[in-house]
Amino acid sequence: MITKWPGIINIYAHFIRADIASFANFWSDYKILLKGIRGTVSSFKNRYGIDFDEQQERRVKTEQIMFDKRTSPPRCSNVSFIDTLLITPGGMGLAECGELLGLPKLTIPAPYSITNMREYLLGDRAGFEAYALRDAEIGGSLCFTGSQFLRPGADD
Repeated sequence: MITKWPGIINIYAHFIRADIASFANFWSDYKILLKGIRGTVSSFKNRYGIDFDEQQERRVKTEQIMFDKRTSPPRCSNVSFIDTLLITPGGMGLAECGELLGLPKLTIPAPYSITNMREYLLGDRAGFEAYALRDAEIGGSLCFTGSQFLRPGADD
């Protein structure tokens, strides 16, 4: 349970450009603040997606995004978008990454398809949630593995 408003929010996704439509309400207010890198969404203003070749040298300016103006003080967070596609060898897909990590990507059973995930959610909520959580597990494991590679001996 989160008991305190987060000062930093990192949003990880594999090929995040494909997920942007899911955040329709959020993007109506903030899409003009986004920057891109190598064909994908990476950040707000001066925040950066993970590009390990460049990340070590960059300093990030902290620009807060105000989420709830009705509270006093307003609820603000620093938000970063990290596209795990940028840290995979040759931009490999999530299924390939999952296999490398020992976390096979789940399949969507017929009659559902990736082109209509809302239908999958409404028709098989448990299956949809398992599918979504596995994708998140693969992406999170990929980031954790990458960060451990960059920082040998870093704490778990």
